[in-house]
Amino acid sequence: MKVKDFLKMIRIEKNIEAYWLDKSRISMYIRDYWPKLVYGLVHGEKAPQPAGLIIPKNEDEVQEVLSLANKYGIRVRVYGGGSGVLGAASPSGNDVIVDITRLNWIRWYDRKSRIVDVGAGAYMAEVEEWLNKQGYTTRHYPQSIAVATVGGLLSTYSSGQYSTGYGNIEDMVLGLNFVTPSAGLVRIRPSPRGGVIPLLKSLMLGSEGTLGVITRVYLGVFRRPRRVYRFAYLAKDFYEAIDSTYRVIEAGIYPQLLRIFDEYETMVTLGIKKWGSGIIGVLEGGMASRQNLRYLNRVYKEPLDESYFDKWYRGRNDVIKYIYTLYKSGLAVETIELAAPWSKVKDLYSDVRSRVLEIDGVITATAHIGHFYNNGVGIYFTFSIDLGRFSEVYPVLWDTVEYIALRNNCSPLHHHGVGRVRGKYLTQYIGYEASNVIRLIKNALDPNNILAGGLSELVE
Repeated sequence: MKVKDFLKMIRIEKNIEAYWLDKSRISMYIRDYWPKLVYGLVHGEKAPQPAGLIIPKNEDEVQEVLSLANKYGIRVRVYGGGSGVLGAASPSGNDVIVDITRLNWIRWYDRKSRIVDVGAGAYMAEVEEWLNKQGYTTRHYPQSIAVATVGGLLSTYSSGQYSTGYGNIEDMVLGLNFVTPSAGLVRIRPSPRGGVIPLLKSLMLGSEGTLGVITRVYLGVFRRPRRVYRFAYLAKDFYEAIDSTYRVIEAGIYPQLLRIFDEYETMVTLGIKKWGSGIIGVLEGGMASRQNLRYLNRVYKEPLDESYFDKWYRGRNDVIKYIYTLYKSGLAVETIELAAPWSKVKDLYSDVRSRVLEIDGVITATAHIGHFYNNGVGIYFTFSIDLGRFSEVYPVLWDTVEYIALRNNCSPLHHHGVGRVRGKYLTQYIGYEASNVIRLIKNALDPNNILAGGLSELVE
């Protein structure tokens, strides 16, 4: 069946909202925030246009769409808020976009147990606002919170600014519903724990729309804290900040928010002119004890006014403004996040900086660490690149950084997902056998390979 005939059937026979002639509407879905595509568009390159658009309004319609797409061999790509940065939501020319943002309900499932029932198309910022009015919070604050949907955050294995104290997105998910071409609508009721349940939940987490479509999510939430202590310190350098923070985590102190900046980001992001590594964070609730505060003062040594934390907090999500400022100066921006064990993080940082700055066209390479675990960290690199040379520098930059990570036995990703960029690196990291397991799962859930998504390079 031709795509146009399929879309007509969806709209006329099934009464599900669908478009194939309204190019101005369909063209809104040509990209996410993948820098390679965004800067390409700026330079006049053309992006593939989706073949059509479907906007289901409930789970039954999602199931109907996937069932028919599977029957007639129509390739579909799920689209949420479009906040991804690696091209997972960016279509090929024959893809039909399935926009899930009408699945946007927010309601209590069990208020006493602090469980909310959220549509996968609900924006996380709206979920947080709804909870805040009632004295609750997700405390999941990714930089993209204003434009990211709950389903999208699950599908990319999101991490937020309060991850050190509250965990990542996978720690919040108590249950979920999803649709696959072969199994239909799968319902996993919320539970704090239980046997095979985590395995079923994990099938969709990080799958980037390649294995199924997440439709409903049950999130565990928190009471908003009454005691909040903000802090800021300055270490001699980034390595000292890493070593000091290792001592804090080893002591069992997990600030709800903790962020350490290398010397260059300390100057730019915090506005501190003295050479050193800025450290900012938050202790909440019982973690904000006098004993813990004394320990931080003893380990970090040089306290700063908490206004430095406030400066970062006010502008923490102004990434578009920052990118535009650099663009006007002739610079492009790319970011790459990695996960590293404590024993490797300093070597990883130094290797990446020294090697990347040797690439002709890379202007700066900076980093911060904002995700801390008992066994390691998530480190986030930011690179500025000569705008006129971005296309040639881009693949060299990614190969350089990711192969350094692999040589250091570090994960080639932390929370941005795989998308159209990381398939080859992830395959090397997890090995052929593990990659084949993912392919087998894909074949079982989507036997006709109609779901296009971020793991496509890994499974095809």
